[in-house]
Amino acid sequence: MFQSFLPRNCIKTPKVRRFNHFFPEIASRNELYFQQKRTPWELIRGRAIRCMQEFNDVWEHTRKKRASMSQVGPNVWASRSNNCVKINVDAALLDGNWVGLDTVIRDVDGLVVTGGVKRVVKAYWVPEVIEGKAALYGLGLARRFGFQWVILDFDY
Repeated sequence: MFQSFLPRNCIKTPKVRRFNHFFPEIASRNELYFQQKRTPWELIRGRAIRCMQEFNDVWEHTRKKRASMSQVGPNVWASRSNNCVKINVDAALLDGNWVGLDTVIRDVDGLVVTGGVKRVVKAYWVPEVIEGKAALYGLGLARRFGFQWVILDFDY
């Protein structure tokens, strides 16, 4: 029903089609349940179209950028070996001494192979230890996926 109102260039994948089908029902139900009001159908349709078009614009921009990254330059990582990966780790100290660790593992072409995020409960560590824990988390993730040659990159 909702798909018939969307422009053709917005309907590309089965996931988008499913989203288009369920989005109005979810939005209408939430507003009716929590705020006791109904949003006009045209407004919901306009929001969904704008959301899909923005997603398509970002997707096209990212695809063009990824194609241009094949040239090796000062801002593009180039591996010394085909079986080597780069592990980029970062850590953050959040409110109430919560610690967040994240890892991104990239292959030789600079494309993301895998990544992970972890939250540590109530850690009272100095920043050096937090970065070290992030490095250990990244190395553990790389070992779990079977990578043996790694380059570790972190901020500290």
